[in-house]
Amino acid sequence: MTSGSGAGVAGTSYTKYVYTGTYQYQDFHHNFRVGRIEPRQQKTTRMGLRFNSCELSGLADLDTETEYVRGRLATYGNDLISLGADGLRLDAAKHIPAPDIANILSRLSKTVYITQEARISIPSLLLDPG
Repeated sequence: MTSGSGAGVAGTSYTKYVYTGTYQYQDFHHNFRVGRIEPRQQKTTRMGLRFNSCELSGLADLDTETEYVRGRLATYGNDLISLGADGLRLDAAKHIPAPDIANILSRLSKTVYITQEARISIPSLLLDPG
C-alpha cells in the first residue's frame, strides 16, 4: 500500500488507510513498528521475530487475517485470471502469514503459477528494539 495520499490514475483519491471503494481504516494493522513484539508475531529460530503485522518503511499493512481483505484480494486475483493471467506475483509475501496466503489462494477460480519473495535470516532487520 502507500504511506501517503494522492489521486489514482482514474482520479480516485486515497490516503494511507482509505482507498475509496476498496479498503477502509479497519482493513489495516495500526501502530506497529519493526522490531516490537506484538501478539500476532511469532518467534522463529533464526530471526527471533516474524514481521507479519507491522508498517515496514511506514507503508500501510493490510490485515490479511480478516475475511473482507482476503475476499478482496481473491476477487482481484480472479479478475486477473479472467483477463488471461496464468500466474501471480505475491508482493511482500514474506510478511504475510502462510495460513492467510493459503486462504486467499484457495479462493482463486483456478490454479495458477505463484511466485513470491523468500524469507531470509538477517538479524540486522531488527531495527527497533522497543
